[in-house]
Amino acid sequence: MKTWLPLATYSIEGIPKDEYGARQLAATEPYTFQEWAVGRIGGQAKGRGPDKGIDGEIAFVTGPGKYGHAIVSVKGGKHIGPDAVRVLKSVVQREAADMGVLICLNDPTQDMRTEAATGGRISLPGGERARIQIITVKDLIAGPNLGILTELNTVRAAQEARVLQRKRPPGKTYASGNTGIPISSPSNFRWKVNQVPSLIVA
Repeated sequence: MKTWLPLATYSIEGIPKDEYGARQLAATEPYTFQEWAVGRIGGQAKGRGPDKGIDGEIAFVTGPGKYGHAIVSVKGGKHIGPDAVRVLKSVVQREAADMGVLICLNDPTQDMRTEAATGGRISLPGGERARIQIITVKDLIAGPNLGILTELNTVRAAQEARVLQRKRPPGKTYASGNTGIPISSPSNFRWKVNQVPSLIVA
């Protein structure tokens, strides 16, 4: 729009549909951007005011009847570095959380990636993932994949489980996310047909 109408004034409303819209939202309405970004990965944003390093939180499934807790930090500035990752790691440790997610506008620097890698790994139903993950605006638009099933989607997952239960023979177990082939390896994570399947939704 700036190209054709350089003197025009306008505002961005609603949910960002592309990376440009998300960046504009971050620049003009940072709290709205924060709420959108946290919700995009299946979390619950914190309200305005002192956040103690916590912009949002995620409850996610780690196994049958088991749940994990992730801390979300949103940085809407154009230039951030490894300090942001270090702060998130300290908050994750302070809150005894299982994971930390840093949301930023641009691709992380190599120093940021290195710092995040020192946070270790976490075992999830879909496999191992980094305990500290970095998500960009580009990822948010494309559809972020943290490798977790969030608490906000367990109802949908339960509905999927009921559908699978009607389709599959009783008494068998299946690989997480499998469409119908039984598994035999005891090392694989197993879901019984009457349990919530491991859908990767965030």
